[in-house]
Amino acid sequence: MILGEHDFAKIILNEDDNINKFKRTIEQDRSQIDNDINLLKSEFNNIFEDLKVKLYQDLDKKHKEYFSNYTLFKDKFSEYESQLSAL
Repeated sequence: MILGEHDFAKIILNEDDNINKFKRTIEQDRSQIDNDINLLKSEFNNIFEDLKVKLYQDLDKKHKEYFSNYTLFKDKFSEYESQLSAL
């Protein structure tokens, strides 16, 4: 297709409109990217918070097991100590 003078005049006359449309499109795309990145950040924060809670739960469980075993060991030791002193 060959463009005529009328077509070129139309393109030139619409240049400002075309540039403004292009700028609006760029701003909309940037806004969408910002929105997507913020959603992604939020999801990552949620994942890390869940992970932190899980790690704290595991740590609490290990501490409870340790103190439970320590108490059991201490009780057994006291029992043996009592038996030895009874001899």
